[in-house]
Amino acid sequence: MRETKFRGKSNKTDDCMIVHGYGCYTDQNSRYFILVDDEFGIMRPVQVESIDRYTGRKDKHGAEIYEGDIVDGLDELAEIQWDDDTARYIIAMSNVIYDFDNTYPRELEVIVNTYENPELLKEE
Repeated sequence: MRETKFRGKSNKTDDCMIVHGYGCYTDQNSRYFILVDDEFGIMRPVQVESIDRYTGRKDKHGAEIYEGDIVDGLDELAEIQWDDDTARYIIAMSNVIYDFDNTYPRELEVIVNTYENPELLKEE
């Protein structure tokens, strides 16, 4: 079973910190939070559009691979995405889609996430 983890960008405008944690929650005001310390219930507010889930896999350098990451190691740069139709992670490139679980993530290298650098995939 995959470890449930999330990441997101802090919603403080003067802080571009990426927050990692073990749960994602919303409050009555539709603000989103990531649980960063389960023992003490510490949560950090994050921008909803920046929230990504951990795939449960690591790249060739041991970095965790998250939904929204831009990866290298195939024919071109690609994005890790969640496919609702198949309920699986996929590797999306310009002309082809690979099943993430069958593509040996250990061969991939995380470059950056699409939230911080969306222009990388547009240039391809």
